[in-house]
Order: sequence, then C-alpha cells, then structure tokens
Amino acid sequence: MTSRYLFRTFPIVTYFLLAILVCLFFLLIPNGQRVFAAFGDFVEVHKDGLSGIDGLGGAIDIAMSPDGKYLYLLGDTDNALTIFSRNPDTGQLTHLETLRDGMGLIDGLRGAHGLAISPDGENVYAVGLHDDGIAVFNRDVSTGLLTYMEIHKEDGLDGSVNVIVSPDGNNVYATGLHDDAVAVFTRNVTTGALTYVSMHKDGVSGVDGLDGARDIDITPDGKHVYIGSQVEDGLAVFSRDLSTGALTFLEALKTGNGVFGVKGIIGIDLSPDGKHVYVTSFSESSLAIFSRDVSTGLLTYVDVYEDGEGDIDGLSGAWDVAISPDGFYAFATGRAENALSVFSRDPITGALTYLVHHVDDQSGVDGLNGAMAIAATADSKHIYATGYNEGGLAVLIAYGASDLSWNWTWVEETKTLDAVMVLGSTWTSSADKVQFFVDGVVSETFSAPTAGFIKKFNLGLVGNEQITSSPTDVSFRILDSSLAALGATGSPENVDDIVPDDLGLKIQTQGNSALIQVKLPLSGLSSEIAWMDIYPNYVSGDRPKVTAKLPSIGALPTDSVIDMWVTGLTEPANTFRVHFYDASDDLITFAEGLNVNANVIESSSSRMSFPGLTPERKIILLPTPTLVVPTPTPVLPGTGGVAPSQGFVTGLILLGIFLLVLGGLGIYLNRRF
Repeated sequence: MTSRYLFRTFPIVTYFLLAILVCLFFLLIPNGQRVFAAFGDFVEVHKDGLSGIDGLGGAIDIAMSPDGKYLYLLGDTDNALTIFSRNPDTGQLTHLETLRDGMGLIDGLRGAHGLAISPDGENVYAVGLHDDGIAVFNRDVSTGLLTYMEIHKEDGLDGSVNVIVSPDGNNVYATGLHDDAVAVFTRNVTTGALTYVSMHKDGVSGVDGLDGARDIDITPDGKHVYIGSQVEDGLAVFSRDLSTGALTFLEALKTGNGVFGVKGIIGIDLSPDGKHVYVTSFSESSLAIFSRDVSTGLLTYVDVYEDGEGDIDGLSGAWDVAISPDGFYAFATGRAENALSVFSRDPITGALTYLVHHVDDQSGVDGLNGAMAIAATADSKHIYATGYNEGGLAVLIAYGASDLSWNWTWVEETKTLDAVMVLGSTWTSSADKVQFFVDGVVSETFSAPTAGFIKKFNLGLVGNEQITSSPTDVSFRILDSSLAALGATGSPENVDDIVPDDLGLKIQTQGNSALIQVKLPLSGLSSEIAWMDIYPNYVSGDRPKVTAKLPSIGALPTDSVIDMWVTGLTEPANTFRVHFYDASDDLITFAEGLNVNANVIESSSSRMSFPGLTPERKIILLPTPTLVVPTPTPVLPGTGGVAPSQGFVTGLILLGIFLLVLGGLGIYLNRRF
C-alpha cells in the first residue's frame, strides 16, 4: 500500500496513527540526569582583542564589587581599566566598557597596576606605576559603570603598584615601589574624595622592610596593615589608629632566624578571621604562612610551601595569593608556570594541603599565560585569574565540595539547627567525617553519610556553647579517615537535589492561596514521612504557616500524590519550603521551590486530598483521606486548570506543525492524482 493511497483512502486514520507516534516519541524521551559541576572546572576565558574586548593587555590586577555583580580589571600595557558584569550563577562575564588613560580627563592609568573598591561600592581607586598616583572614580552601584573624579600624585607614590581601602572606608593606603614607601590618605565617605595625610618611608624614623614596597593588605578589624618588600625580602607590620587611620611601625620580618618564604614578596592575603597572613615569594616560588596575634598584630612564622616540595606544583614564580571568603581554601598563581594552584585550608590552624593546579593550555584551561592576579568570589562559587602575557582572564568554578547536595535550616520553635546532605557516587570510598562550622566557629563532627543516602545532622554546639539563635552562616568540611580535608563549602548547593528522585513537589499559587502537591519516595530516606510543615516565602527562623498531620496514621502513603489546598495566607507566596518529619517528630529532609522532581507527580494517577488547610492553627488534624485511583489532577480555584508541562506543550506544537504539513501534502496528492 503506497503512502498516496493511504492519504486518499484513510486520511483520518493516518493522522491518528501519526499523532500516536509523535506522543510515543515524547513519552520515551528519558528523564534528565543531574550533573554536578566538578571541582575547579574551567568555565570560560576572555582575551584582549577578541570578541570586541579591549584593554586587557598586560592583565595585572582584578577586583570584585561588594555585591559580586561586577568585575574590574587593570591592563598594564594597555593603560586601561575594563569593566565586566558577572552572572552570579554561572560566573560568566559580559564586557561593559573599557576606560583608558588620556580618554577625556582620565589620568593615572599609565602602567596600571593596583585596584581597590570601597566597602560601600561607591568608589574605585586605581594606581599607575608610570603615573605615580591614585586615580579616583565614582561608581554607579546599580550599573557598575565608572566616572572619573580626580588624581592624586603625592610623596610616597613614585612607582605606585598597590592600593587598599580600610574596612571602615575612612582611609586609603598605597605603596610606592620606587619611593620605598606607603602613602596615607583620608577618604570622604560621602564623595569618595581623598586627602593626603602622610607617608612612611623605609629607613626614616625607624621604619624598616619597605625597600621596594609592593603588596599591601589590612586586617578585617582594621587594626593592622602588612606590606611586602620586593627588594628587601621582608614583611613590614604597622598598627593602625581606628579613629585617625594613622600608621605606626611595629616590626619587619626578614629572611633568616627561622623565617622562610619572604624573599621577594609579591602577594599578601589574610584569612577571613584575621588570624593568619599568607605571602607569596616570586624568587623562592613559595607560599608562606604566619599566625597573627589579633591584639598586637605581631606575626609568628608557621610554615612555607615550596614548588616541587612533595607533590606541590604550580608555584614557580609565585605571584598572587587569595584565601577563600569561607576560609576553607587558598589559591596561588605561578607566573613562571602559567598556573593556578589550589590548597585546602584548615580554618583553625591555617595549615594548607595541596590539592591540584591548573595550567594554561592543559585540560581545556585557557587564559593563564603569565598567571598573576586572583579574585575569589564571596559566594564561594567562582575564581578569576589573569594571564599577563596573553591579556587573558580565566573563569573557573572555584572550590567547594562537588557532587553533593546540602542545605541547613533553623527551627525557631525547638531552637534546633538541622543540616541535610546527600553525597554523590564520587564520595563512596573517601568521605569519612563531616565537620561543621557555625558563623565561622567549629561546631560538631559527624560520620559522613553513605553516598546516595540522605542524612540529617542536628547541630547543638558552636565551640563549647549551645546554639540558641538562628546563625548567619553554616559551612562544613568533608574529611577522610586521616582527617585530611577532601572538600568544603560555605553555601548550600544543589538544594533541589537533597530530596530523592522520586520525591516530588509541585506548587501552584494564586493570590493568597496555593495548591501544593507532594509525592513521597519509596526509598532513600532514613525513615518514613509522617507529617509536613509548610513555609511560604521561607526565611531562616520562620515558624511554619501550615502543618499537615494525620491523627491516626504512622506514615503517609508513598504511592499517591497528596493534594493540599492552602488558603488564607497573609501574603502571596513566591516560593515554598516543605519540611518532612517522621512519626517521632524528627526532621528527615526538606524541599524548596515551586517545582522539585515535578515529573513524578505528573506521571502518577493515584491521589489523595487534604481539603482546606489554613494557617490559622499550627496543627491541622484531618480525617484520614480516602484513596481514589485514578482521579483527575486537581485545579486551584480560579486558575482554570493546572499548567501543562513544557515538554507536553512543545509536543503539541510540534504535532500540530507536523499534521499541518501532512495535511497539505495529502491535499496536494488528492488534487494531482
């Protein structure tokens, strides 16, 4: 039987059969698999002269805006300052504009070297090696764009290479490589304008350790300033007056007498708690650690990590160092090796453990030729590094334990802090312990969950004190059997994946009402789910708005979709969190969002209903519902129906187009033959 005969004789049957085939095609498409980003995955590269980007020649320094939405880069050989916007989720950058020395009134960017952004995000300060001064820019915090304001060329700034702003925003300090000095400015916190105050010069008034002054950093509490000497092989320590910003020289640590790793210092960074100082030595290809007395600011040498020592690699010509904002990682660039090295960091002792290094033009990594500056994002997601030799800017997924899902929640009513975690298959044989930190202080250590199995942790202590209020930050390290750190993270990750694949959550909202649909998993949890707390617009410390609990059943059924109509909310809800408890009122897991594994709900025909939940009472005792198999998918009143899935809509559209084409072909064949 020919296709022509089929169209002419049985057109309706033909269309029906084709429609069935198309529907079967969509039904047979496999569900998507979860993909976890790997540790240190390369994301993208931006290069000078490519894709319309200019100003990256001699990429030497970078700085992130306080909100993490913008990145600023200095190009030494291009005498330029380039601005990018940043996607906080992917880390990808979009070029916005490039400012050059001599463009309009702009001055101070010749041999651009050092960059700093004020804590309020209102101003950007840049120093130029060949301009011997500080250029001041106003910054639009909403767009990230800059407007040139003024330049300062003062004593102490000959060969300006680095600049910092104090944490209180009241002072700016800059180093002069050729002046062997540090210059001190006061800052107008309203306008960002600077006023020169003084300078401290090597060999004058007892000051030491500033010959070839290069990098400079300030403690988080603003009490002390540290300056590295590229020529004198030392680290100078100053105290800072919190009211005036004035500096007082304290000491200089130099090579010898049990101190190593300070010969030709290029980079300095402090740990987030201010208890450790890290410095890189270009000539020694090393990364050294000093402990800091937080009251006096004085330093004690701890250890040094040298390129080629043991398995340490990537530090040849060590240039910059950055400690991750959560304190769990250290990053260092090796300019002579075109590399970025990654270390795990013990947040208590400050000790480092080498993990891996990324090399330009290896394993897909690009942009690190002549690797120099590093910026680690405050959200613990990405790291950015410059390649001076190729005018490159590399973007990598920075750090954090990958192949896992976790989140934490504070339950105000019971004053309990709970964390829920599931590890992927890569942790099967390596993870032994999980060590938690609450607001930067060590909390408790537990046995690690079995890979693929959801585990809940109840955190009761921070230090030696009982936790009594909702914390700001919760983080953890995963340790092996020898207590070496395998990975760490300070931000909840892959939150939707905390729940098993067959636990589904789908929520539709309209005004102050919502239809909440849940399908419980057959396995993968530590115990059966008996009841749920529902939190619209969840914020840490919230009390549940609705509790769904059955009076005469030990566990909710796992083979049906539970439909819950919630009405009378005090405000419209954009998102929900649902906590799942066992019969002993112990939190098992929780899901957050409007759609989590919604496909398991759409594919289920068995349903049960909880009618008329309201937030007026904490516990809503409901009669045991009657299972109905099957029933139509419920409709939220006033919505006109439940929104079909995207795949279904796409299938209908393609089916319609396909049938129109076939119909036209049938008409053509009928008329011709």
